[in-house]
Amino acid sequence: MEENKLIVYPDDVDEVVTLTNGQVINKIDIWSYCIYFADNIQLMIGNNIYDGMPLGVFGNRIEKNQKEHLKTLYKFIKDKRVYEFQQDMNAKYGVNVNAFALCTLCEFINAIIHKKVVLLLKPTPSETIEQIKEFESVTFHKKNRRVFHCNNDEVLKVLKDSINKMECKPVTTYEAYKIVDRLEVFTKEILQIEFTYYLSSFFNQFFKINRKAKLTDVENRMIGYFLKWFGLSVAEVTDSRLRQLRMNYDKFDTTASIINLGDCTFTVQWHVIKYEDWSNGLINPIKRDIPTLKKGESIRFGEKLEGIELLTR
Repeated sequence: MEENKLIVYPDDVDEVVTLTNGQVINKIDIWSYCIYFADNIQLMIGNNIYDGMPLGVFGNRIEKNQKEHLKTLYKFIKDKRVYEFQQDMNAKYGVNVNAFALCTLCEFINAIIHKKVVLLLKPTPSETIEQIKEFESVTFHKKNRRVFHCNNDEVLKVLKDSINKMECKPVTTYEAYKIVDRLEVFTKEILQIEFTYYLSSFFNQFFKINRKAKLTDVENRMIGYFLKWFGLSVAEVTDSRLRQLRMNYDKFDTTASIINLGDCTFTVQWHVIKYEDWSNGLINPIKRDIPTLKKGESIRFGEKLEGIELLTR
């Protein structure tokens, strides 16, 4: 059986380097796809990229972990399926796919979607009341930092009666609770949706093909395979599943915010999730709409926000 051959096209060469001893080395291009993606597809506010991670930050990661990146590159370019994709794209559409740059782009997209966070909101007064209506005991935290636990029936009855008589007005201002990783709130489908959307957008815009549909059959097969290859699904994803993932990207309504906390200013993109949504188990974005704030609703931030370190990871 013939061993897989690595396809390196002339346009994969970024530059030719001549060493002091006269040896000529072709420097392989691994960044052109990432640069195009960052300039044309990645979401931005002004000059500040807020969609997960700037390319410069990702580049620094690669610089610090060159061995791991080279290991991933080598495994990718020696993959039989990647070789077949290159052949098919060239034979059917005249497109030379740079496997080195494609692998790096997939790593960049993967880093972006894993870095995003969720802002959880505290329960409103009415939600708090709903949660504690049937309490069986109460714990009081006193000013001297001592804790007093109460299960006296008469006291509990007075508290319950008072709570049941409370009337809470609808709120338009919510309180920020904490920042968490998205996979604490969403199922892994949210990563599959974004990876599919981003890579689909790149293929559609970057490869100059006379298209009858948004993507060719080969491009669809590549995305379905790469979802598995980069650890986002346990099996290769079918065409019908890819269509489902793309359709659900339209339900995304992330909020871009500039927040000031102490001496730090952050420009971030996140999903803002109300208590009634995050307290009922993981959200599958394919089966449930991704909740969002309504027009006129706002968020109040305290001096400290738990999980703020996730914005700088």
